[in-house]
Amino acid sequence: MNRARERRLAEIYEVTRNLWDRDSTRPAVRKALARAIQCGTPALGGTVYASETEERIVWNTCKEKVCASCGQKRTEEWQREQITLLPEMPQRVITLTMPEQLWPLFQLNRNLLYCMFSLGGSVMQQYVQTHYGATAAVRVFLHTWGRHMNFHPHLHIMVGAIGLRDADGEPVSLVIEEDAARPLWRWAVITLLREAHTAGSLATHLSYFEFRKRMTTQYERRWHVHVRTYHSTWAAVRYLGRYFRRPPIAQHRIFRVSEDAVEFWTKDLKLQKRVLTRYTPEGFVTALQDHIQDRYQHSVHYFGLLAPRKMHKTRAAFFALLRTKPKPKPRPLSYAESIKKTFGTDLSSTAKGSECTPSGKCPESPSNSVPNSCARPPQRACDLSA
Repeated sequence: MNRARERRLAEIYEVTRNLWDRDSTRPAVRKALARAIQCGTPALGGTVYASETEERIVWNTCKEKVCASCGQKRTEEWQREQITLLPEMPQRVITLTMPEQLWPLFQLNRNLLYCMFSLGGSVMQQYVQTHYGATAAVRVFLHTWGRHMNFHPHLHIMVGAIGLRDADGEPVSLVIEEDAARPLWRWAVITLLREAHTAGSLATHLSYFEFRKRMTTQYERRWHVHVRTYHSTWAAVRYLGRYFRRPPIAQHRIFRVSEDAVEFWTKDLKLQKRVLTRYTPEGFVTALQDHIQDRYQHSVHYFGLLAPRKMHKTRAAFFALLRTKPKPKPRPLSYAESIKKTFGTDLSSTAKGSECTPSGKCPESPSNSVPNSCARPPQRACDLSA
C-alpha cells in the first residue's frame, strides 16, 4: 500500500477542518482529528537516528484511534497481551444489540453510552452466576458504527468457556444460550433508560407519554442476541481486534474524496455485493464525530476473573487449577521495532550498512517545516516520510 493511500483519512480530516475545528465540537474530537492530520509530520516532533556518516529523522506518530496506522499498532499490542492473561481455552463471543428506535437516545446521552460497558458486564456475570454459580473472564467491547458509518450502538462480549465455581473454586464449563441471555439484556437497557428519564437526566425529543410508549413497545419485541464460539483465545481476539482502537472506516474502502463528496465501499447484505455509499463532507464529519470516544474512555472493559481488582489474586490460581504454566507478558515493541514492522524501515542501520543509534529529539513544531534545531544538511539527512 502506497503512502498516498495510507493518508486518505488524514486528507479527509484536513479538507473538512472548517467543519469540526470549532468551539461547538467536543474537545476530544478536535484533538483526535488534529493530531491524526499531524501524524508522521514535523508538527509532532521526532527522533534523530545517526551513524558516523548519515542521519535520519523519524517523525512521531499521533497514537489516536481515528488514525489507521496508529490504531493498527495498538491493536496488535493488545492482541499479543490478551493471549497471556489466562490459560488457553475456547471463547464465547456474544453480540448484544438493541432496536434502532433506541439508538438516538444513546446518541444524545453519551454518559449512558459509556454505561453500556458495565451493563453488558453485569448481564454476563448475572447469567453465569445464575446458571452455574460461577465467575467468568469477561471482556466487553463497545461498537458504535454500522456498515454505512451510521450510529449503531451495540456490544461484543468475550466470555471464557471455563469459569471458576464460587462454592469450591473448581473449573466449570460455561455455555451461553441466546434465548436465556436476551431477556436479561433487554431488561437492563430498558431499565437504564427508564431510570434516567425518571431522574430527569435523559436528553430526549420525546414527550413523557411518547417515551413511555416507546419503552413498552421495544421491551415487548424480540431483540437480536448472537453467540459464536471460537476454539482459541487468539481466534477471538483477532476477530474483536477490528473493534479495538480502530477508525470506524478502513482506508481501503475509501473510493473517492472531493470537495463535494466522500465515497466509500459498503457491503450490501441483501444484494450480496459491494455498493458505494456517498456522504457530503459535512455529513461524513458529523457521522464520524459520534464514534470518537471522549477523553479517559477505554475501548474495552474487564469483569469477573479479569477485573483489575481480582486479576492478581485469581490469575495464578486459575493456571494452577488447569495445570498449565502462566505465559510471560510480551515485551512491548520498541519504537525502532515498531517502525521496522509497520513500514519495513530498519532504523538500526543505514542503506550502506552503517549502525544507527538515537542521537537526539526534535521538538514539536507548529509549522510544516523541519525545526531549525533539527535541520540537517540535505546530503546527509534521510527523512522517513519522504
